[in-house]
Amino acid sequence: LVSGPVDGKLPWADNALFLLTDVSKSQLSDFSAAGLATPGPLVSGITGGLFVAWLFTFLCVMGGPKWVSRVVYVTMPLPVICLIVLLGRSVTLPGASDGLSRYATGLLTIENPLGDWHMWADAMGQIFFSLTLGFGVMPAYGSYNDKKNNVVRNTLIIAISNSLISILAGFCVFAAYGYLANLSGQTVEEVISLSGLTTAFIVFPAIIATLPGGLAAQQFFAVVFFIMLFTLGLDSAFSIVEAVSTCLNDNRKALIPESLDKYFPRQVTSGLLCLFFFLLGLPYVTTNGLWYLDIMDHCMTWMLMFNGFCTVVMAGWFWTSTGKTLPFKDQIPDLATLLKKLTVTDDNKLATAYAYHLKFILPILMLLGVISTYAFDASAGGYGGYPTETLFLGWAFYIFFVFVMIVMAFVPYKPNVDPDVSFSGTKVVNAS
Repeated sequence: LVSGPVDGKLPWADNALFLLTDVSKSQLSDFSAAGLATPGPLVSGITGGLFVAWLFTFLCVMGGPKWVSRVVYVTMPLPVICLIVLLGRSVTLPGASDGLSRYATGLLTIENPLGDWHMWADAMGQIFFSLTLGFGVMPAYGSYNDKKNNVVRNTLIIAISNSLISILAGFCVFAAYGYLANLSGQTVEEVISLSGLTTAFIVFPAIIATLPGGLAAQQFFAVVFFIMLFTLGLDSAFSIVEAVSTCLNDNRKALIPESLDKYFPRQVTSGLLCLFFFLLGLPYVTTNGLWYLDIMDHCMTWMLMFNGFCTVVMAGWFWTSTGKTLPFKDQIPDLATLLKKLTVTDDNKLATAYAYHLKFILPILMLLGVISTYAFDASAGGYGGYPTETLFLGWAFYIFFVFVMIVMAFVPYKPNVDPDVSFSGTKVVNAS
């Protein structure tokens, strides 16, 4: 796309929908249940891209967490560097100040921002996606850490860094919105209405195609932008694979007969998982693929929050030092003691406060997020103009993985010593 200009311009310069119509071959007009029920033919170009993406993912995870810990030294800072480069260019564009002004005063345009539960649900969904909460990634990676690691410090660094990068990305996006509004003669509000799936595939490519500096500058920023998207997707992909791989390897003695164990080393397990996810992704590279992606993206928002709700309920109400149910009056002290043992804090009052938070406040907030998202969809008559029955795709996907989790819950656990080296450089027993 960026190396094959047409008439001295980027291929999408004269067609803002180029990446949707010419690349993904999306059927933009057919949103009927019948139209979405049939995936349509595979699109060869993006099917090849999907295969390459999962091949890269396999190469990242084949060596286990020790190898992944080295890969992230590249894939973690690279998108941030790309974002800073794009930000540096976007804030200098004509009209950028209008977009930045709208970004700075965004909450003022909402009548009751603190009482807008849908806004809070969207914010929670964003945090869950960006931190991969509810996917099992954090527990999987955490199981390789030294038991004496400072959990509070690590958590604060990850959470604060994630939010700061999101805020930084907001400056880049809204500066770009202001430029596009200035270019098209629209208001910033009208351009913002295009946000969502179209931001990555319509808005930013359109902005890049009109950047000052000629074709060379446009090609450069196009490369930077698409590398950023690729590395962000790669990070998410190999994190999810590693989470599942860790679970399977921890339970390999129960899942794989001893006679077959030698045929299924970590590399084979990771390869089979990548192949499975590649096959699972094929519907998304058909002519209806983008709409399946949009539906799944929306459904996954409240599904992840529901996963989070289940997680905090399990931790707050069923996690005990004895492994057995305790009388209610003993549950908070016991939970506080467990948190202290995990080096969450050495302060008794702080540990007790966090125990109350984990047991009561977090479950309520998570449940409110799930209910508000579902209630908003119900009041709006569905999501995004899609027929209600098409949202069953999201339900089916979620039910499948819930079924897998239920099956895994009944697999007898036999601790497995993982020969991989932990992130901190010491050998540990992997018992996530």
